[in-house]
Amino acid sequence: MRPMLEVCYAYAVIGRAVIGMVIGRTSVEHVAYPTTAMVLMLGLLSLPSSACGGRSLGSSQPTDAAALPLPDAAVSARLDAAVLPEACEGPAWAAGTGQAPRPVTVTSARIAMDCCDGATAHFHGASFPGLGFDPVVMLKSWGAWPSPGQFDLAALDPEGGLGVWLVASEGGPSEARRLEGWLRLEGADPYAGPLAMSICVTATVGGGEDDELVGLRLWVPSLPLMPWDWWERFALHRLEAPDLTAREAAAVPLAELVLDPMPLFTLGNLNYYEAGTHTLRFEPWYGDHLLAQLPAVGVEGLPFVVVVDHEPLYLGAFFTALSSSTFGHPVILVEDIAGGAARIERAYPGPGAATSPDPRADPRLLELLAAAAKLAP
Repeated sequence: MRPMLEVCYAYAVIGRAVIGMVIGRTSVEHVAYPTTAMVLMLGLLSLPSSACGGRSLGSSQPTDAAALPLPDAAVSARLDAAVLPEACEGPAWAAGTGQAPRPVTVTSARIAMDCCDGATAHFHGASFPGLGFDPVVMLKSWGAWPSPGQFDLAALDPEGGLGVWLVASEGGPSEARRLEGWLRLEGADPYAGPLAMSICVTATVGGGEDDELVGLRLWVPSLPLMPWDWWERFALHRLEAPDLTAREAAAVPLAELVLDPMPLFTLGNLNYYEAGTHTLRFEPWYGDHLLAQLPAVGVEGLPFVVVVDHEPLYLGAFFTALSSSTFGHPVILVEDIAGGAARIERAYPGPGAATSPDPRADPRLLELLAAAAKLAP
């Protein structure tokens, strides 16, 4: 996977240099072969977004922070009551205006787009009753991954360097919010890692005085970020034999099943994993992409294997709710792959059909997800 990522990264760097030449930000001597660079840039634009693990050019992006309005008097008054604490310390927390900090779970995801490298920190909603969505801090770097260090957010250049915003998870308002505070990055190698970021911020500009996120304070220390080399440490693979049914696959020892070398889904595609429901969460567009990779799923099921660190962990299958068959291993119902989620059920048609201990909570999987900061309640 790493060679493809390095190709994508090279495309992006050269492509951005060419764009910079066009708009007068980069001189010709920074690109030795402008014609070749232009071809490579066009090649990047023609790559599917899934190849580089990011969003397509047509996907929605957060509003440019520089274009956000300044706070009006009512919002400024709320901000006065929501200043940053003297010190961000201890485990991760979140606090609304006038509220004491409350512990939260925070997960992270890397984002590689045709414009930039970056990462997100998702503050999960158990501590936000009534909000209806989760706050997400997004970091985007126009160029190479930033050098390690601590950054005053007020001093950043979101248009040409490093930008940090507060956005909402799916179902929340679309406007980005400015943040005040600081960001600390640890680690300099985006491929091999280790990488981490600490965030101590207050949301300062949004959609008006009734904006639920204005004044929200967030803190997370040393949140791990997935290095690109971890892309396939967790993966779902179909079997190489396309006609093998789920029941037939279950009769073969797991170690003897031959896997399709191209994974259907990887750690790099995963935003986070809900441990309580065994639900894979990903970008909303990826549900359609995942379904497009599958052939028609018949009533006998389409087998897959969950792989951790290149070792098969357990057998599962895609099933349709129209099936009257039973299957004693974990299943994903194709009808339930919607938007940004796919739930791995215990068995089909229900937990009572299980024929072996539940493999979904295998410590090898949960430890990896925790190390990648992708394990949510």
